[in-house]
Amino acid sequence: NIIIKNITVKNNASGTNSIGIRLQNSNKNISIQNNHLEVSKNTPSTTTSTDIMTIISETSLDTNLFILNNNIVGSGGIYIYSSGTSSSTYNININNNNLQRIIYYGIYCRYSRVAEIKNNKILQDPMVAIFGGGNGYGLYVYYSYGVSNTITDISNNIIRGDFGYFSYFYGCYSNNGTNTNVLFTNNALIKVGSGNVTNMFYINSGQWQCIHNTFVNVGEGQISN
Repeated sequence: NIIIKNITVKNNASGTNSIGIRLQNSNKNISIQNNHLEVSKNTPSTTTSTDIMTIISETSLDTNLFILNNNIVGSGGIYIYSSGTSSSTYNININNNNLQRIIYYGIYCRYSRVAEIKNNKILQDPMVAIFGGGNGYGLYVYYSYGVSNTITDISNNIIRGDFGYFSYFYGCYSNNGTNTNVLFTNNALIKVGSGNVTNMFYINSGQWQCIHNTFVNVGEGQISN
């Protein structure tokens, strides 16, 4: 078991390499909770790399990952990447986190088995809108087959900013891919700034239960989809 709890990690610099917590080599039963994690805050025009990330698991193939009640500040948020559907980080739970000053990646999961993403605030850095906006991912899940005997639940999240993609879901299912139902309930997506949004809410595959969600454009930019 790995428990990272009640610690402060703070980087006051503005360099192009800044990682808060990096997971490697197939960890099991990981709990990252009640921490203040702060990484570099670069200008929006220079930040697209995963070299600035608060929590990153890149081809680590972890099992039972809980990211709970953290205050996350910096250009990159939570990034979980696996190499394919047959070789994935399993049972991901990302709940009750406050992500601030995000520029490009808020919560990003690729080829990873998500159980819950709930009660998170993903707030993009206001400077993004000044630089023209329309970049980055608020909440992105690509090919998640879910967890055994569990309905994938993405609920009660707030995403605010000028992202290019606010919420993007491709190939998402439940119960190891045997159940097409996915919950998407009580989320609020709030667009500000003048950038154009490619997708505010995009779904490809799965039978989504979309209930009581709010989509607001208070900026000047257009929303394509």
